[in-house]
Amino acid sequence: MTWQYIDIRTVTQAEYNAWYAMADDDRRKKCDVCRVPEDRVRSLAGDHLAREGLARLCGVDPAGIRFGRSDRGKPFATGLEAHFNISHSGNFVVCAVSERSVGIDVEQLRPVRSRLAQKVCTPAELSYIQEAPGWGDLLSGEAMVRFFRIWTAKEAYFKWTGTGITDLKSVDTLEHIRTGGTFELEGHVVSIFE
Repeated sequence: MTWQYIDIRTVTQAEYNAWYAMADDDRRKKCDVCRVPEDRVRSLAGDHLAREGLARLCGVDPAGIRFGRSDRGKPFATGLEAHFNISHSGNFVVCAVSERSVGIDVEQLRPVRSRLAQKVCTPAELSYIQEAPGWGDLLSGEAMVRFFRIWTAKEAYFKWTGTGITDLKSVDTLEHIRTGGTFELEGHVVSIFE
């Protein structure tokens, strides 16, 4: 498994134009209707990362890769024995590529209400957050970071399984977090399941 990221603030107009030219019609149409320029860049950057990663793994031309979606919405590369997953938040777009099923999620760190943690976390996960400095009505500091470790791990898990998000409390992510499947990246948290 490999993963890559792009900071959208570094994308040049020439790169954007090249990625747009390589994207399929559906991706270009999605970009064309985005009102926020950064959303267009995020969309094309994800497409670019998936193409480049799959091309390296499978030894194919990135321009020839075609994408589809499962009935539950999980993206796949048509005709390739490889898997990928994309996520974006804030300034970062991330993509994981593997010979096996893979899920990745990134979230920009930002204060969140403790009510959300209580709604989505298992009792053990909630204790993990509550033990950290910054627990209160609005999570901050280490409590906020711990919440996003859990949140991204849950998102990556459900993307990995391809089932779509069901009951967030049905999955406890602490072991995944403790074994390094979740890490920080310049004001963001990233989780990967393979």
